[in-house]
Parts: sequence; structure tokens; C-alpha cells
Amino acid sequence: MPQARSVQLNLALIALPTVVASGNISRSGSVLLIFLITASVLVAALSANNRLVPTWPCAVLPAGGLWIALRPNFPSTAVDALIFALTIGVVACVVYVSHSRSDAMMSLHIGVGILLTVAVALRLVGIGAASRQAISGNILTGGERVLFPLAGSLVSAPALAAAYLVAIPPMLRLTKRYRFLQLSLLGPAVYVLVQADRRSALFATVFLVAGVTMAPRLLRRLAPSFVGFALIAPAVFGMFPVLWDSVGTVLSSVVLLKREGEVGAIGGRLGIWTKSINFYSDRVDGFHQTFGFGTYGQVQSGASSTYDQAFAGLARERILTTPHSSVIQLLLDGGWIVATCLVVAVVYATWMFSRRNSAADLAGLAMIAALSAVGFSESALSPALGAPVWWTLLLLVTIALSWESTGRQTAKTKIAQRGRGEVTHGERAELPADIPQRRR
Repeated sequence: MPQARSVQLNLALIALPTVVASGNISRSGSVLLIFLITASVLVAALSANNRLVPTWPCAVLPAGGLWIALRPNFPSTAVDALIFALTIGVVACVVYVSHSRSDAMMSLHIGVGILLTVAVALRLVGIGAASRQAISGNILTGGERVLFPLAGSLVSAPALAAAYLVAIPPMLRLTKRYRFLQLSLLGPAVYVLVQADRRSALFATVFLVAGVTMAPRLLRRLAPSFVGFALIAPAVFGMFPVLWDSVGTVLSSVVLLKREGEVGAIGGRLGIWTKSINFYSDRVDGFHQTFGFGTYGQVQSGASSTYDQAFAGLARERILTTPHSSVIQLLLDGGWIVATCLVVAVVYATWMFSRRNSAADLAGLAMIAALSAVGFSESALSPALGAPVWWTLLLLVTIALSWESTGRQTAKTKIAQRGRGEVTHGERAELPADIPQRRR
């Protein structure tokens, strides 16, 4: 009997998360690696194999990211803006030389796992951020939170670890060929999640793993609404603090396991959100409310001066602290137009993943939900050159909104292959509903 068709990995897509994150250690080295990936993509594009095809919604996140990055403010530089623009183009090219969404999702998932593994290895050998002390204690280990190399922030590594872990169950069902590799990357992801101690990432992992294993249909149904809520809720709470009374106690004491009033607790973040939104609505002119201030909008606008007292322990770096909400950060960086477009694009991508039944699409849905859960109380989803969470989100949305150029002809071919036992379990659910399936 012919063997089942295996997923074809996109090596450039596997390498891309680590390459982009390497800029947090060596900017010049990252640029060199990006050029090497570009060359490999150009070679791959010469083949006649079918590729993913972009749609217009795929341009929303890149356009919003460029609108922010091409207006650099200190400590961002013009060089950062140029590298950001180059990387945007490479991201698109790398995705579109994948043979299918399943191939792209498998490659991205493995790529995130490799990024986490490299970050752990660099920490263990003392390279990069491994020697830096975290700003708060780790409730899981009793020590300190760890800032991992390549991550760029305390939030990025655990957010990516959560994204990798929640996608493990469906990805293991997609194909057997790469199970050993995926399981070998499981340990570093768990290590990052524990050592970084980001409660939002931890709880997102627990609930989403339960969802993809025990209630995938329910997760598909609820995920778009959950993602939308996670993204816009901080801005709504900041605008109408009275709404906090009904949900604040639960989120503060159960989700983040901290006492009300602490800076790290959700209640402490409510004060930051309220001050940021009040500053945005009362002291920012109409032009900048619409189009934002560019990178580090919280500093350029002066919004961070209204809440930086809560971070006195950071000394001079406290003025750079974010409003701890991805959408509020986007309001200051890119204005309400960019913030609205990002929310719509991410929710739409989640909905597109949810309406397909393949294991790869379930994994993509779970990964976006995990990143959004972290983005609820952090600015991890805002565009930045050294933000691997943003680039991962961009890749996920691009994969979700692209379509497979093989179309109906390939679907018929897959039906014939399935009859001969040549289609994987994950691919069977991708067959269009309007094409009759072969009777057994």
C-alpha cells in the first residue's frame, strides 16, 4: 500500500522566527541571516510547485506595522525601520512558497519550538539576556523570573511557549513523521513557561490544551469571540472602569494569582489602562488619535508619564514602560485606524481558522488564542522589530488568510489519493464539502 503523503516542511519558515529574534542579540547578524533566507526563498520560487496565494486582507497587518515602524522615535532608529520593512517583505515571501496551509503551519510550529530551544540553550551557556535579573519573583520556582535571550522582553518567551504548547495536540494528529521532533521541543517550551512565570500564558496553555483535546468544536465556536474580547477589553475597561467591578476580582485573584493593588495584578493594570485611555482621549489631538505617534508612542505622546510611578524600581527605564495592553499600545503608536484594523484582521483570521476542520487550522486557532490571551494584559502584539510575538502573529494571520492555489483540481486529486490511502488524517478535513467523498 502506498504511504500516506507527508507534510512538506518549509525550511525557510522554520528558521524565520529564530532569525528575526536573533536581532535582540546581534542586529547585523540578523540582517545577514534575513538576506540568506531571502536568497533561499528566491531559489524555491523558481520551482513549479503549487504555492499559497495572498489575499488582500493579508496586507492589513504588514501595512499597520509599517505605518508605525517607519515613524521611529527614540530608542528606535531609522535603521530599525529599514530592517523592519525588509523583514515584512521576507515574511510574505517565506509563507507563499509553502505548498499548503498544513505545511506552513507545521513549519511555523516547529520554528517556534526551535526558537524556544535556542533561547534556553543560550541562557544555559550564559549568552545574551541570561545573566540579567528579572524585575519580580517567580511564584512557581521561588526564584526570579528569567529574561531569555532572543525574546527581547519578559513577556515574549512565555507567550511563544504557550503558543507552541497549545498547538501540540492537533499537530501530533496531523502527521506522524515529525512527532519525535515536536516532542523533543516540548521540554524547552515547558521550561520557558515555568521559568518566565507569566500567569496569563500559563493559564492560556492549560485551558486551550483542554479545549483542543476535549472540546475542539466548542473551541472553534468560541475562539473568535474570545480573541476579540481579549484584544479590546483593556481599552473598554480603561474607558469605563465601572465595568471592572463585575469581572475584575475574578481575573485579578484567579487568573494572575496576585492581590488587588499590586502593579502586576490585573487591578494594578486597570489603573494603567485608565490613565492611558484618559490621556489619549483628553490630551492627544485628533490627528494623533487617528494616526498615532509611531514607535514608542507611549513615550512620544507623554502617556507613560501618567503611570510610570508604578515602575519606580526600573529607574530611567520606567518611562519606556508600556501601557500593558496591545490595543492601547496600538492606539498610541498607530492611532485608532491601525488598532481597529489589527483587531479586525486577527479576529477574522481566527474565524477563518475556526471554519475549517483540519488539525493544522485547529492548531493555528489555538496559537492565536494563546497570543491574544497574553496580549490582553501585555503589549506583546504591537509591531516592533525585536518582538518575536508580533512576527509570529503576523505569520499566523498570513497563513490563515491565504488560499491554496491548487483549488478544486487538487481537492479531487486528494479524494483519489485518500481512496488509495495517500492522504493524511489532517488533510482529510480540508476537502471541500461540495465534492462528494468516496464511499467506503
